[in-house]
Amino acid sequence: KPGNGEWQEKDREAPAYSTRQSSWKKLKAAPEELRAFVNDNFRYFPFENDNFYLMGGSLFACPFEPLNIDLMKVLRMGVHVGELGHGKLKPAQHYVMTLPEDVYRRTVGLDPAGDQIKRYLRGESLEIPGAANGITAVRVSGHTVGLGDVRNGILKNLYPKGWRRIL
Repeated sequence: KPGNGEWQEKDREAPAYSTRQSSWKKLKAAPEELRAFVNDNFRYFPFENDNFYLMGGSLFACPFEPLNIDLMKVLRMGVHVGELGHGKLKPAQHYVMTLPEDVYRRTVGLDPAGDQIKRYLRGESLEIPGAANGITAVRVSGHTVGLGDVRNGILKNLYPKGWRRIL
């Protein structure tokens, strides 16, 4: 019956913090998928001293050891490195944009006023004669805007669909 104090009993029995299992999994080392991606596409490993966390298939790099994350709600644990699946890493746009220029093995510079950057931001493939095959950083005025996969002189656009613009 309402008003007999039952709700007070239930509140006293509840713990002061959540006892649910954390969905974050701390990894002892960088996963093999990340190491393989770095070996193929980067000059060096940019997150050597970071802690790695996995939430579902999402991989995060955190430069510090956080407090007990089981006791709090966490949206992101550091930088979203990418998605792990099918033995590969699909890099996140956030991760790509945080890395310095000297990390990438292959880069393509685009003119900020040119037609190619507009086409890239729309999600189109670009013709890049003489570019080496592999994952390539697309840069404008010294800033990385995304990645592309070069095959036989054609840069396949890897810019996220949700970020594409109609210019």
